[in-house]
Amino acid sequence: MCSTESFARALRALTHSASAICCIKYGLNITSWDLAERMRKEKSVLIVPGDHFGMDGYIRIGTGPPKDSLVTGLDRVDELLREL
Repeated sequence: MCSTESFARALRALTHSASAICCIKYGLNITSWDLAERMRKEKSVLIVPGDHFGMDGYIRIGTGPPKDSLVTGLDRVDELLREL
């Protein structure tokens, strides 16, 4: 039986430039296009409106940026959603 320590020495994390995406459903009375425009203008955050994919009521975000940038962007998304 292998111990956790032996696994830790045998494995390495590999990183690459590919990023993941996430579709998030929201429950506000605003189209995803209008929400994306407000995010861009008011919070300097770029999101993709779900209606580009026939999914109004959703926004799409990339989760590949550096963690600090991602957290800052998500905080700004949260700010605007709370303001609405």
